[in-house]
Amino acid sequence: MQRFTDDSAYSAILLRLLPLLDDPPDDWHTVVSASPPRLVTFVNPLTVATLRNRADFFDVLSRFDNIFADGILLALVAGHLRGRPLRRAAFDGNSVAPAVFNAARREGRPIYFIGGPTGAAEKAAALFRRTFGVTVAGAEGGHFANPDARRAALARVAASRAPIVVVGMGSYIQERFLLDLVTSGWHGTGFTCGAYLEQAARGRVAYYPTSFDRLHCRAIYRLVREGPRMAFRYLIDYLPFYIGTFQAWSAHVTAKRLSGRDAHPRTVRK
Repeated sequence: MQRFTDDSAYSAILLRLLPLLDDPPDDWHTVVSASPPRLVTFVNPLTVATLRNRADFFDVLSRFDNIFADGILLALVAGHLRGRPLRRAAFDGNSVAPAVFNAARREGRPIYFIGGPTGAAEKAAALFRRTFGVTVAGAEGGHFANPDARRAALARVAASRAPIVVVGMGSYIQERFLLDLVTSGWHGTGFTCGAYLEQAARGRVAYYPTSFDRLHCRAIYRLVREGPRMAFRYLIDYLPFYIGTFQAWSAHVTAKRLSGRDAHPRTVRK
């Protein structure tokens, strides 16, 4: 495993991450009903810092079938540096979640929800049952007091034999949980969802108002609503992403300039 130890590596992390990002499907039914089942996750600017701090995170991501860009900023940076547009996709009520829930209901596939503080997954699951008619295979919190509690949760989810599992535990932790779930013998389609279960537990499927979502101002809405925690995330936690983007973009511009000079060499006067 490659370990990144200095700031100059941020651009290397970002450039290694971008090729892994997929374009989201037009019909999420194809993902829900895929055979063999898929593991699906969503990454955002915080992922750059997580990749730097977790030496095995690239190995973990390599075992997922689909990785999507959660956040317009990451999608825009990926589009510019890769040379083709990339659409944002996030497992929340303004993006992917309703399509997945509707497809699961049509297919008759129960969903197990796990994540967030005690009670959040249960409240969110009840909301999804009422709104979308999904069958809930189980719901429980994702904050474990010790490794034994985590192993017990893995055993419960595997024993449920739920064909779909939605995990909301934060970057790296949720991906690791899904992989360990597969290792325990579970066979199904897995989605990560970050903080969505905790957001939905407040009683609304769509966390962001339509106007904020349409104008891609979701970060501003979270900043206003959640205050200092999100300010710290956007200013401090995202700093490796900002540095990596600046480094990668500078190298990209320099390379384009050099290639332009090579294509149009100056005539040397004698």
